[in-house]
Amino acid sequence: MKTLVEFIGAPGIGKSYVAFRLYRYATKNAGQSVVDGSTITLMAFGARLNHKLRAISIAVARAPKLMVKLVKVVLASGVRHPGAVIRLWSNWAFLLGHVHKLMGRADCVIMDQGFTQALVSTYIRGNVSMEMRRVRALFDELTKRAKANRLICVFIEAEPSVHRERLEAREAVGGYVPEISKDRWRAEAASIFKALAANVTQLENCRMEYVCYKNDGEDAHLSEFCDSLAHMIRAGWEIRNEKPVVNR
Repeated sequence: MKTLVEFIGAPGIGKSYVAFRLYRYATKNAGQSVVDGSTITLMAFGARLNHKLRAISIAVARAPKLMVKLVKVVLASGVRHPGAVIRLWSNWAFLLGHVHKLMGRADCVIMDQGFTQALVSTYIRGNVSMEMRRVRALFDELTKRAKANRLICVFIEAEPSVHRERLEAREAVGGYVPEISKDRWRAEAASIFKALAANVTQLENCRMEYVCYKNDGEDAHLSEFCDSLAHMIRAGWEIRNEKPVVNR
């Protein structure tokens, strides 16, 4: 079974760090071949740009009709500025090409940001509510093209004070700070995660599972969570949508 693990949450909430920690646990405990799809963030600008362009070209070549559909998805969200449309579309296309390539090399791909995060990024910039029927059809086709039989979506939340401290630390070292308020990001990410968990579980070729993690900054809690999630990847444990796993 090909498993895709991806994280959803506001910028600066800890997605990349938790994804990296999970990768370390999964390579030891999952019993499958695992790749970290988030390492692109560590590349130099030129190498990262080249990697993204190659991934986009793969997506365009393999699924041209889906590329047109992704433009329609962005426009349907209410985004109208040409620059924003191109940026959001290219992100969707990159993710598809990137995941498709990695799925050919491993049983499990771990992404700090994936299709669900792209959905948040798209709709938070628009002014139209999601149509779950359209979203279900989109994810059905995306997972099919990406060759993923199982998608585990991990929602990361944090106390506002913890999130604020993380963003301040990121800004101090010149990291990316979102132009949209952190409170709106947290609210939108939580809303979309809940809507997906309630409406999008079993697709034609892929099962979607949902897990929550509260990032309180405690290393012991993070280690426990990553260990349990690595075992979930290995064993194929089912997570009930109405009772997601949350560390306390």
